Amino acid sequence: MSRSSLLWGLALVLFCSSAVFSVDFEYTDFTNTNGLTLVGNTIVSGFYLQLTAAINTQTGAVWTNEQYDVADGFSTTFEFQINPPTGGADGMTFILQSNSPTELRTGGGGLGYDGMPNSIVLEIDHYNNGNHADPNGNHLSLHAVLGGPNTANESASIGIASSIPNLGGIHTIQIDYDGVAMVISLDGAQLFSSTVDAAAHLGGTSAHLGFTGATGGLNEQHLLRSWSFESQGEFQRGDANADGSMTLEDALDVAVSLFVSPFTPVECLDAGDADDNGLLSIADSIWILGTLFTTVFPPITAPYPNCGIDSTSDSLNCSSTQCP
Repeated sequence: MSRSSLLWGLALVLFCSSAVFSVDFEYTDFTNTNGLTLVGNTIVSGFYLQLTAAINTQTGAVWTNEQYDVADGFSTTFEFQINPPTGGADGMTFILQSNSPTELRTGGGGLGYDGMPNSIVLEIDHYNNGNHADPNGNHLSLHAVLGGPNTANESASIGIASSIPNLGGIHTIQIDYDGVAMVISLDGAQLFSSTVDAAAHLGGTSAHLGFTGATGGLNEQHLLRSWSFESQGEFQRGDANADGSMTLEDALDVAVSLFVSPFTPVECLDAGDADDNGLLSIADSIWILGTLFTTVFPPITAPYPNCGIDSTSDSLNCSSTQCP
């Protein structure tokens, strides 16, 4: 069979079919908490996780049971709710930490993490604690201490947004990390970006992911409504079987994963997505073949031919890679 016939033959095989693959994990609600450890005062409340009730001196946390690779990059999005919108205390956090899935530290202004080693913390701080040098009672602040325990004191802040909409009520935060800079967005608007060496602060390349919430002499309810996480390691686009190079076998592996039952996943979904549209489909097999055997196809999207991090956000990931 000629190369041209191979291309057209594969194009005719269920050409309109496609498959969408999930992120590392996604909780659209928390009626199912498989994979998570609830600590302290955290409970399931209806569809959501209640980190603390609107009761004084409560402290709670939730962590992933397993650690996830974060040093090369990741994207995570979560929706939270603070009730009442004003007049309460103290706030909640999103945390990367490499200690254990049962971590919980001091409450009140300590936000459940003060003194925690090997951690990177985004404070959703809803109360002005003067003893922690807070700028006001409504700010987002990224805290990290290299070579020592983290602290809720603003001396540990490596990036802050203090002039923002009221954090009470329902909001969405997205955190994107490319291995160098961590970008914090609130309700779709980018607030700030901070350079951080995740591996150095965590003492390794992976971490438990989770949240804490705390009340003190005043209180408020802290709810986590939804959460998704996608790791983002380096890969070479087109190298779907993660053997270090793009070959005919990669095109075949993508096609087999789509149309052979039972489903056989490729090693690196992001690499298999040759046209970089966030889906794995027969078009990706055709694109790989076209790049290998013709000159009419446009170049495969970066990272190619060298390893790198995906520059576009999608729901695909890699279970393994031959990249260094």
